[in-house]
Amino acid sequence: MTLGKKGILLKPILLLIAAVLGLVFTGGWYLHAVQTTLAQETKGYLSEVAQQGARLVSKQIESDLETLEGISAVMGSEKTFDIQEQVSRLNRQKFSRRFLRMGIISVSGIAYTTDGETMDFSDREYYQRAMAGFSTVSDRLIDRIGGGVINVYAVPIYHYSGQLPVGVLFATFDTGFLVDTLDVSTFDGEGYSYIIDADGEIVIETHHPKGIEGAKNLFDIVEKDDGFSKQEEDAIRENLKKKQDGGFSYQYEGEKRYLNYTPIGINDWFVLSVVSADVITKRSLQMSLLTLFACFVVAAAFLGLLIYNMRREKKNREKLRQLAYKDRLTGGRNWNKFLLDAQEILASSSEYHYAMIIFDIDKFKVFNDLFGHDAGNEMLCFIWGILKDWAQEGEVFARVSSDNFGALIRYTEPHQLEQRLHTLADQICGASGGNHQYEIILSFGVYLIHDKTLDVSRIRDRATIAKRRIKGSHENKISYYDEQLRSEIIREKAIEDQMEAALENQEFQVYFQPKVFLSTKKIAGAEALIRWEHPQKGLLLPGDFLPVFEKNEFVIRLDNYVLDQVCQRISRWLEQGYTPIPVAVNISRVNLHDSQFVAKVKETAARWKVPPKLIELELTESAAQEFKDTQQLAQMMEELQQDGFRIAMDDFGTGYSSLNLLKDLPVDVLKLDREFFAAQPQTSRSQTVIRDVILMAKHLHIMVVAEGVETKEQLDLLDGTGCDIVQGFYFAQPMSAEEFERQIF
Repeated sequence: MTLGKKGILLKPILLLIAAVLGLVFTGGWYLHAVQTTLAQETKGYLSEVAQQGARLVSKQIESDLETLEGISAVMGSEKTFDIQEQVSRLNRQKFSRRFLRMGIISVSGIAYTTDGETMDFSDREYYQRAMAGFSTVSDRLIDRIGGGVINVYAVPIYHYSGQLPVGVLFATFDTGFLVDTLDVSTFDGEGYSYIIDADGEIVIETHHPKGIEGAKNLFDIVEKDDGFSKQEEDAIRENLKKKQDGGFSYQYEGEKRYLNYTPIGINDWFVLSVVSADVITKRSLQMSLLTLFACFVVAAAFLGLLIYNMRREKKNREKLRQLAYKDRLTGGRNWNKFLLDAQEILASSSEYHYAMIIFDIDKFKVFNDLFGHDAGNEMLCFIWGILKDWAQEGEVFARVSSDNFGALIRYTEPHQLEQRLHTLADQICGASGGNHQYEIILSFGVYLIHDKTLDVSRIRDRATIAKRRIKGSHENKISYYDEQLRSEIIREKAIEDQMEAALENQEFQVYFQPKVFLSTKKIAGAEALIRWEHPQKGLLLPGDFLPVFEKNEFVIRLDNYVLDQVCQRISRWLEQGYTPIPVAVNISRVNLHDSQFVAKVKETAARWKVPPKLIELELTESAAQEFKDTQQLAQMMEELQQDGFRIAMDDFGTGYSSLNLLKDLPVDVLKLDREFFAAQPQTSRSQTVIRDVILMAKHLHIMVVAEGVETKEQLDLLDGTGCDIVQGFYFAQPMSAEEFERQIF
C-alpha cells in the first residue's frame, strides 16, 4: 500500500475516531446533565408530593375533629349530661363506619365505649389535652381493647351551664386509615410516604414494599448510612424542631434514596416522602438511549425533526404566551397582558376619557378561612364573569392578584362613572355571597386619567392608594385619588416608619386629666391620655397618629404600653404612701379582638401589684357596636369585673344602638358624649334629655361621667341632673404625670 493511499485511509479513520470520542464525550456529558436535571425535578416533585400529602392528612383530621366538635356541642346543649344515654345515642346513630369505636370519657378518666367497654383512660395524653380544652389527635397507640395499632381523636364536651369540660368525646380509628390517605401512587409506584413527629418518631408507617419494615425513627434509618454526617443530622433535627420543611438524600443497603419532609400543622407531625434514586437512573438511561438512537438516525430524519422542532417551538411559544398573558385561575387576561392592552388603548385613543379602577373584597382572607379556598376561587371566577359582561367596547379588565381586580374604563362624567361602579357592586354583592351567607363588601379606588402618557403601573399605583383610604369600611365605597390623598399616604407612611423607634425610645408619654365629683368638686379620679413627644415636630395629639395605628393595629401595643405605664405610676403612688385614685385607660376597638386582651390586662395589673379596682377600662360606644358578638364582649367584661376592674362606656349617645348596648353590656360607668351639652344655646329641653339619660343609668346602677365640660354654662346645665362626675378643660387640661402628682398629692 502506497503512502498516499495510507494517508487517504488514515484521514477518515482519524475523523471517525474523533467523531466517536466526541460522541462518547458528548454522550457522557449529556447523561450527566440529564441525571442532574432529573434529580432536581425529582426533588421538586417529591417536595410537592409531601406538601400534597400534608394537606390531605391535615384536611382529613380537621374534618373529623370538626365532626366530633359538632357532636360535642349537641351533647353539651342538653339540660342534663348523662354519659350512658349519650353513648347509647352514639351507638344508634353510627356517625362514622370507619371509626373502630366512639365513646365518652368522664372527668375522672373512666371511658364508656360504643362497643360496651368500660376502662380507665385517665393516663392517655389525648384525654388530658381534651380536658385542658384542646381538640386533638393522638400519636400512634396500641389499642387496649383490640390490641391493634390505632390513633384517637378527642374533643372536650362543654355543658352550656359551665365553663369547664364535663367530659371528653373520643373516636378510635385504625392507623391504616391515615396510611391509605397517604397511599397515592407517585413516581410510577416507586414513591411512598410516612408520617413522623418532630423527634423523628414514625407515627404512621407505609405499606410500600420498599418501606423499611419495623422502622421506629427516621434517624435510626439515616444513621445506617456511614456517609451521613452528624452536621447533616443536626440540621434535620433543627428543621423539625422549627417546623420547617426540607429534604436530603441517604444510602440504605447500598441504594441511594431521596427524602422530603413537610409539616402538617397538627401535633408537630410531618409527611415524609421517599423515592429511590434508581428512578432517576432508569429515566435518565431511557432518555440517553433514545437520544443515542436519535443521533444514529439524525441524517435520515433531519428534515422531519426540523419540522417537528419548528412545530414544537411554535406550541411552546403559545404556551409561554398563555403563561405570560393568561390568568391561570379565571382563564382571562392577566395583569401583564392588561398592562400592554391598557397602554395601547391610552396611546391610540384621544377622544375618550379613561379611568383606572382597582377594587377588592374586604377581608377576603376571612371568607377563605370560613368557606375554603375552593369557594374563594369560585367567587373570583364569578367576579371575572361579571366584569366580562359589564365591560364595554374599548375597555379592558384583569385580575391583578389574589382578590384584587383592575379595569380601564371609559367615562363622560364622574357621576356616570360612579353609577357604573354601583351597578357592578350590586351585581357582585347581590349574587356572590348568597350561597355562603356572607356579606360581600367592595372597596373601589379610582384614578381619573388626565395624562395618558403616564405609565400604566403608576396609574395603577394611584388607584391603589385611593382604595387604601377606605379599606375597612362596612359598606361598598368609592375613593378618588388626588394629590392631597397622596400627601396623606406619605404622612401616614412616615408615622409608620417612626412608630417602632418612638415606642422603644419612650417618646409616647402618658398625660392625666383629672375628674371631679360634681357635688363636692373633689378629685374623683383621672383619665390617662397618650401624647407623642416627637423629637422634631414637638407634642403630637392622638388625632395625629392614632388613626394610623388603628389601621395597622400598632394601637394594640400602644394600649398595652399605656396600661403598663399607668399601673407602674399607681404602684409608685402606693409605695410612696399616697392615697391612690382610680385611673381610666382607653381601649381601642382593635384591641377588643385580641384573644389575649383580658389575660394581658390581668397580667399587667398583677405584675405591678395594682388593685384592679383602681383601673377603669374605657371602650367607646362605637367600638362596642362594631363588635359582632355582643355576648362574647359581655363575657369579657364580666370576667374583668369579677377581678375588680371597672368598665366604662365612652362617647355614649353617638351611636344608633345606645339603649340596646346598655341592656346587653354590664358597664359600671357611662361617659356622656360632649355633644349632649356642647350645643348652644342650652335649653331646659337639653337638661331634660340629660336628666332622663342619667336617671335611666341610675336605675341600672351605673355611675355617670360628663366629659368635655369647658364652660360655666355647661356645668350649670349638668347641675341638678344627677350626674356624678365631670371632666374637662373647665377644671383642668391633660397634664404630664409629674405635674398631675404635684397638683393632686
